[in-house]
Amino acid sequence: MKLAMAQTVVSTDISANGAAIRAMIANAAAQGARLVGFCEGALSGYAKLQIGSPAEYWDFGWAAQEAELRSIAALCHELGIFAVVGGAHRLPAGRPPHNSLYIISDSRILANEI
Repeated sequence: MKLAMAQTVVSTDISANGAAIRAMIANAAAQGARLVGFCEGALSGYAKLQIGSPAEYWDFGWAAQEAELRSIAALCHELGIFAVVGGAHRLPAGRPPHNSLYIISDSRILANEI
């Protein structure tokens, strides 16, 4: 199995991060990779540095991140490649988000898993 590891510029702009991730996924797939991995916070920005203080966690663009994850999943399905994408993961009851990895399959578009 051919693997690819990718490093993109990570900013506070979730849409820009998502576009950069999709470009790297397309590039990796074109070179025959079956799985591409990204750094922590690649999609969301780095939780403590770029998302902000605990009071700001609740204003984070959770809907934008979910939309980008779905777009990334659709591309993975289209290109037949898996991806591991770092991003914040929302927790309940006023707790700050966790730094997480989203594992995205090549076989189907995500529905409610995000």
